[in-house]
Amino acid sequence: MSNQSMQLRVRPVRALADNYIWLIESPRAPSQVVVVDPGDAAPVIAELERRGASLAAILLTHHHPDHIAGVPALLALARVPVIGPADGRIPFLTRSLADAERLELGDLGLAFESLHVPGHTLTHLAFCGHGALFCGDTLFSAGCGRLFEGTALQMNASLNRLRGLPPDTRIYCGHEYTEANLRFALAVEPHNEAARHYRDSAATLCAKGLPTLPSQLSLGPGGGSHRKPGVRGGADFGPSLAAVGGPEQAAARRGSGVWGTARLEGPVPVTAVRSMRSRVGAALLGAVLLAGCAHQPAAPPARERIEPPSTPPKTSNSAARRRAPLPPTRRSTPARSRRSRAASGSASSVGSWPRSSG
Repeated sequence: MSNQSMQLRVRPVRALADNYIWLIESPRAPSQVVVVDPGDAAPVIAELERRGASLAAILLTHHHPDHIAGVPALLALARVPVIGPADGRIPFLTRSLADAERLELGDLGLAFESLHVPGHTLTHLAFCGHGALFCGDTLFSAGCGRLFEGTALQMNASLNRLRGLPPDTRIYCGHEYTEANLRFALAVEPHNEAARHYRDSAATLCAKGLPTLPSQLSLGPGGGSHRKPGVRGGADFGPSLAAVGGPEQAAARRGSGVWGTARLEGPVPVTAVRSMRSRVGAALLGAVLLAGCAHQPAAPPARERIEPPSTPPKTSNSAARRRAPLPPTRRSTPARSRRSRAASGSASSVGSWPRSSG
C-alpha cells in the first residue's frame, strides 16, 4: 500500500468507561480530522473545539453501541462520509466496505485497506494504512476481543491474518485493556518476566492517566531483554479449536506459542481456563496468540425472557361439566381402622375423602 512510510498523527480521546476514539489528522490539512469508532460524541466535539479542527469523515469497525452511538450527534455537527462494514445494524453508513477493499480519502491524503476480521462480531472490519491498524475490538494490546457472534476458529483466523502485517505496524484498538490483559497473561504464564515488566510499565502509565497505546505487532524496539510481546503462533491451533469439549478438555490439549523470551508448552492450568471462560470461551485457549489470552470485562448474562401464560378461553358450564374429571374412587377401609379414627378424631389419610360435616 502506498504512503506506508508516512506516519500518521493520531490522537486518542477517552470515552465511556475505557473506550478509545481515535482522531486521525489529515496529512494535507491537519485541521481536518477522521474519527474512528465514536461511541460518544461529547468528548470528540470537545476535542475538535479545543484544537480548532473540523470533522472530515467517520470510520466504524463494527456495530456495537460503544463504537457508533456518537455518530448521529456528530452528523448533526457536520454531514460527512460514514464508512464501515455492510451491516444493517449501522443505519447511518454512507459507504460500506467489503474485505480487501481500498478506501481512498484523496482530499485528506489518506488511504486504507479494509480487512474483514470476524470473531468479536461477524461483520467486524479493521482499517490498515500508513503503518497503522485500527482494529476495533479484534486485537488488543496483549489480548483479543470476546466472542459475541463469531467462532473461535474465525477469531483465530482473523488474528493470524493480522499477524501477517509488517511487524512495526502500530495497533490502535478500541479499549484500554493492556494492564488487565497482562494480569491474566501472568495467571497463565506466571514466570514470564517480559509479561511482568510490560504489566508494570502499563500500570505506571495507567496510574498517570496516560494511554498504553498504540502498541505494535513486533516484539518491540531495541531488542533488549524486556521486550513487548508480539502476536505469536496460532496457525497450528485450528484442529484443537474445531474440537468440542469443556474447559478441562481444552486445558488438556497441547499447544505452544512464543511470547518474548518465554515459551508456553503443554497443558494450561484448569483454573486459568475456568477464569478465561467468562471472557472468550475455553475453545479460544488454543489460540493463545498474545500474552496468555484474551480479556474483556464480562458482560452481564442475558436474562431469559419468560412469557406469561396465556389466559385459557372461556367455556360454557355444560362443556366444563362434560370435561370435568371424575373424583377418585373411595378406598374401602377395614371396620377396625374406621372405628379407631372415629375415636381419635384424626384427619383422614392422604388419598381418602375428608369427613363430611353433616
